[in-house]
Amino acid sequence: MKKLLIIIGYCCLTIGIIRAQIIKTDFFDGLSLGSEIEQGEYNSVVQDGTNPIKANQWNLTGRDDIQYFRSGSSPVIAGKLFYPNYPPSNLALNAIRLSKLSSGGRMSVYSLTAGNEYVMQPYYLAFMLKVEDISSLPDDNNNDFISFDGNYSGNHLRGRLILRKTKLLGKFALALGGYDSGIEQTTEYDVGETLLVVLKYNFFTSDRSVSLFINPDLDEEEPKHPDLKLDFTGTDMLGQIRGISVRQSSFYALMLGGLRFSDNWDDVIGKDSGDIISGYSTLVNIGVSGKLDYNPDPQGYYLPDYSYAGYRNGEKKIPVVPVVKTISPVSGDNTAHIQAAIDEVGRRNLDVNGFRGALLLQAGKYEVKGTLYVKYSGVVLRGVGNGTDESNSTIIYATGDIPHQRNVMILGYPSQDTWNNIISGTQRNITDELIPVGAREFSVTDSSPYSVGDQIVIYHPCTSQWLQAVDFGGVPAPQDGMADERWREGELPIVFNRFITSIEGNKIVIDAPIYYTLNKSLSQSYIYKYDRSNILTEIGLENLRIDIENAGGEDENHAWSAVRFKSADYCWAKNVIVKGFGLFGISVECVTRSTVDSCQAIEPVSIITGERRYNFNAGNNSQLVLFKNCYANKGRHSYVSNGTSSVSGIVFLNCISDRAVDVSESHRKWSQGLLYDNYREQNLSRNFVLGLYNRVDMGTGHGWSAVQSVLWNCDVTARGVIGLQKPPTSQNYAIGCKAGDITGRPLVTSEYVSDFLLGFVESKNMPIESIPSLYLAQLNDRLNNTTSCTSCPDGKSYTFTRDGQTVIIHFDDDIRDGRVAVYTLDGKYVFTQQFEGNSVRVKMNKDNVYLLRISGIGFCFVEKAVL
Repeated sequence: MKKLLIIIGYCCLTIGIIRAQIIKTDFFDGLSLGSEIEQGEYNSVVQDGTNPIKANQWNLTGRDDIQYFRSGSSPVIAGKLFYPNYPPSNLALNAIRLSKLSSGGRMSVYSLTAGNEYVMQPYYLAFMLKVEDISSLPDDNNNDFISFDGNYSGNHLRGRLILRKTKLLGKFALALGGYDSGIEQTTEYDVGETLLVVLKYNFFTSDRSVSLFINPDLDEEEPKHPDLKLDFTGTDMLGQIRGISVRQSSFYALMLGGLRFSDNWDDVIGKDSGDIISGYSTLVNIGVSGKLDYNPDPQGYYLPDYSYAGYRNGEKKIPVVPVVKTISPVSGDNTAHIQAAIDEVGRRNLDVNGFRGALLLQAGKYEVKGTLYVKYSGVVLRGVGNGTDESNSTIIYATGDIPHQRNVMILGYPSQDTWNNIISGTQRNITDELIPVGAREFSVTDSSPYSVGDQIVIYHPCTSQWLQAVDFGGVPAPQDGMADERWREGELPIVFNRFITSIEGNKIVIDAPIYYTLNKSLSQSYIYKYDRSNILTEIGLENLRIDIENAGGEDENHAWSAVRFKSADYCWAKNVIVKGFGLFGISVECVTRSTVDSCQAIEPVSIITGERRYNFNAGNNSQLVLFKNCYANKGRHSYVSNGTSSVSGIVFLNCISDRAVDVSESHRKWSQGLLYDNYREQNLSRNFVLGLYNRVDMGTGHGWSAVQSVLWNCDVTARGVIGLQKPPTSQNYAIGCKAGDITGRPLVTSEYVSDFLLGFVESKNMPIESIPSLYLAQLNDRLNNTTSCTSCPDGKSYTFTRDGQTVIIHFDDDIRDGRVAVYTLDGKYVFTQQFEGNSVRVKMNKDNVYLLRISGIGFCFVEKAVL
């Protein structure tokens, strides 16, 4: 994410003493989330000594006869902003929000001084800026949102920074003004993007000017050529600087953070003053105790816990089920041969763990002309290898095209369930006004129909009020006789499949979080128990290969989908390769709490158009499913959610897409809580390859495809483009992702409306090394929440020495997954360094007192380092 650093320098003609090494950084120190910044009031009309200014505090300012300056309420600390290497390095800094007022404006001024000492030299102000809303901004806006003030009243402004609209929705420009005139405009930026800019103000006889530098290199000297410069030589502007003014307005909403004031470039940008760091997230980081610490985004949303995806919510490993029957291939069609063996295992009784047993297919090629069904709970279909050699691998060879474009294998109940068969008398309304994203508890009107262990559905009806709140999916109104594809009432209920883990009175606690905020004012949500007679459990597919016979090229007369899991919980596919499919490689549909591990979906054969080449697919009613360590090539949508609003909690972890011909994405209609974690694109054949965005009227009115979804440490190469947009009532995130561009305008054709707000972007091209995987960090945090971090592991000794500003930690034995996380003394995270074998060198760039959290497999302890 780019960030905005603004530096303002000021100089005056009046002769005075040049002061050196002025540095001020405490504008928001000591303030907590929600704190108002104004500590007093200054009325410039009163000049009789009864209204003295107090230095070094924020004041409501303006005049009683100019009420425009005194509307609304004080700005508050609304969150944090971050820019890599901006001092203090790798710390997210307090930021205020200048909220959009209903009318008028409000000026708040920080009084740098009670006198006139800031004269006769340049002065710099540094800060980060994130623009959030310019929907009401006039086309000709000249009102500044921050500037230097020659008085304390908001009416002697210099070096004014102004927001300007551009021709594109969701874009803004920065304009630069000096005093009463002289407006110049920069290039455009995305709303939601956080930029780093430097503004310098000079007031010499020979150079009275304001200069703007955007995204300067913090390791370099002050640039000689600014992005913008306004010359005011010959004007009669006053020379002193007394305050810093910020202005709230009815035109915009934005955040400002990390203010620094100085008289020189190096100090205000912190050149060579902090630790050189890697990526950092303001939303989640590892605290000194080892637990994850979360902060809200600017809209108040917290990242939910995605670690509940996977076999049995990630809490158990995929089981090794004993073999109870073994077969080898026969000549000709093996469909009946394999199906009879599956049915035989399926007739066995379930054991105490819910398994009937595994059917082992010995090495060889099994020609299959029909469809295989694993329609029994507790049955595993297992091969001996997934290679191409028939002597040591199990190869299911799907031949022919009868029936046309058939499935090769269905695991689970053959017809898909949708959890709609409500058990009579179990429906109860939820009473909470708001259940935030990530919550695991709520209250109902009456909890008597439920018991701990019940599986329930949380149901959010698709009402007209909710549709209005989400702009009918962002699908444009029809034109020229086209069909109206805007979302309709009742079309897209939001559902969550959950188990009850606790009941206290009418409060119910569930096993996994919800991935979208449920607002009672938009839709009355309710819960119910449903008939699970068509839901199977504990079905696995392992260690084999499915090759589909085809003619190559654009042939579509062949078996169409390789593997489809349907209407089942606690399932898995592991070490499976599928090749030659046209639609689905491996698909899960009405499947929960399951895992697809180390599988490949390769070489699809079809026309390249819609409804084809979904290598790994999460279909309708799929929730809490983990795809990890998978490989796909030549996919249209290599890793995709295609199940609308009934899909949530899907994680793609350490997955690779190779030579994709389209976009990996949530495909349509409000899927929630997707996580692409360490996802990689390689050998790109196009630029736009990964997206969480509005697909407007593509397909059947796909509209907003994903909400409350995260791209974490993804890499789409320097050529690749990530499309990321903010949906109404929610957010999407790209954190620590490598890309040529992360844009709120991924669709560039004139056929579609594509001007939506950029989602939350942070640490672009700087992976979050302290949390390499969000899923794994959250899983470890949840399953090991009682782990102490207090002492060195038993039986291990180590030395802890200092060499200048480098701390050297050396163990006698190698350390598995060893790392050192560095924190300031007050617990703020700085960076992480990994062990190499049994030692690590941790270099700091400044003297300070640090806490070092030293951890590895099975241990964690903290040391203090005084440099």
